[in-house]
Amino acid sequence: MFLWRSYLLLRSQPKTLSYKDLAYITDELIQTFRFAGDTALNIRKSGLTIKNKKDNTPVSNGDILVNEILSE
Repeated sequence: MFLWRSYLLLRSQPKTLSYKDLAYITDELIQTFRFAGDTALNIRKSGLTIKNKKDNTPVSNGDILVNEILSE
């Protein structure tokens, strides 16, 4: 979501990032984490649903959605 430009910066110049690039990456991470946190809180308010995974451990719809946000 927010991290695509940061990923490209890290891939293209891993040892020569400027402070401006690092600030941009940090800002993108903060935005992504805030969005994921807000999403988790909204799901919690609207109602969590919990299912068991194949290994019989619980997972909520909030877990799945936040994972998708952070994995984009």
